[in-house]
Amino acid sequence: MGGILAGVLDAVWTTATFLVLPAVIIEELDLGRALRRATYIVESSLRLVAVSEIGAGTVVGVASFVTIVHSILLGRGAFYLAETALGSSTAALLFGGALGVTVAAVGIAIVAALSRYVTCAYPTCLFPWARELERARVAGRDERSVVAPAPIAALLSP
Repeated sequence: MGGILAGVLDAVWTTATFLVLPAVIIEELDLGRALRRATYIVESSLRLVAVSEIGAGTVVGVASFVTIVHSILLGRGAFYLAETALGSSTAALLFGGALGVTVAAVGIAIVAALSRYVTCAYPTCLFPWARELERARVAGRDERSVVAPAPIAALLSP
């Protein structure tokens, strides 16, 4: 149970820290006020943050797993093709191994870059949405009237 709680706290803290940069850029706040603003957004929209964080994490995790498995399989296929075409000499096996590792590494590097992109882009979409929800609350409007940004809506749609 402690591990689950630690994971939840880590996810909330990570999301809050990623909201600091949008607060600095969008609202033109200094670092101290941006930290307070990001903390306030997470505290006041914890359900929103949690649900969208789980959605983003799930999509990135599944896509990463599938892509990494495919990259490894493609690397193994490249090794097999090199071995078949060049024979089983030491040089052919080294070439095939290098080719297979390179193919797998390129796929894994692409996954790492895209995962990092989503990790950075997600809070940038979350911040304006949280601001609009905050404005809706202050104005007495129903929060459901605030439409999620398209990337987050895609993550949350069934």
